[in-house]
Amino acid sequence: MKKLLLLFIALSPLFSIAQKCKFEKEEVDPFTKEQIVLTNAENFGVENWKRKWVNVQGFKKGNQNFLRMTVLLGHPFAIDNSEIWLLDKQENITKFSISEFKTSNPGLSDAHYIQYNFPLTVDQLANLIDNEFTFVRFQTTDGYVDVEVPKKRNDKIGKVLNCILEK
Repeated sequence: MKKLLLLFIALSPLFSIAQKCKFEKEEVDPFTKEQIVLTNAENFGVENWKRKWVNVQGFKKGNQNFLRMTVLLGHPFAIDNSEIWLLDKQENITKFSISEFKTSNPGLSDAHYIQYNFPLTVDQLANLIDNEFTFVRFQTTDGYVDVEVPKKRNDKIGKVLNCILEK
């Protein structure tokens, strides 16, 4: 009985780590046989009083890893630039090119939210996992919007990406 208890205590940190990953989708595409994994959305940048939110998710389709980012504003807006910038604690900027996106108003030029899937190289993946970010910037037709990333959330990108790497 003591050995069983000691084994449980020794393995309990592993159980708590595994429980931190929650998934919105875990399936195999019946046609392509590719694994599709999507983590639950995590609040990353939040400024409730200014009605600005940025959520992040880890997304994996087959062997390709993505960072999914959803930008929400309290009013309709349109993207005017082809990049989103992340500023880390060392004041380095990581840029992502926007090639396609999904909006809350498909077919219209403005929306309350816009969602992006950024394909990641191995180097980008490592950089995102190892960094803590302080701001997100994106350009709208009304000018750029900065969203502060609270200290307690600045590791959320690394968390969601680690979750898809475990799959």
